[in-house]
Amino acid sequence: MGVYVNPENMTKEEWLMKFAEGVSQPQFTLANDDEYVYLCWMDNGAFTALAVIDDDRELAGFAHNDGRPKLWYKSKVADVNKVAS
Repeated sequence: MGVYVNPENMTKEEWLMKFAEGVSQPQFTLANDDEYVYLCWMDNGAFTALAVIDDDRELAGFAHNDGRPKLWYKSKVADVNKVAS
């Protein structure tokens, strides 16, 4: 697990409002989609994180209920590539 959205000129939450749409938690098998990617926003207490979910292993890891609040989104791959690190 290692690719995250980290925009430089706005918060992750502002970026989500502009470039993503909320979705239900994805199924455990990701459909191959070259245009969109799933994102998992989570509240870690002291900070939030916005993970890029690009394979089934990462999806299973982030979908696991570990007590952290999580919200799911999808966004265009082109938009995510501009702010992913």
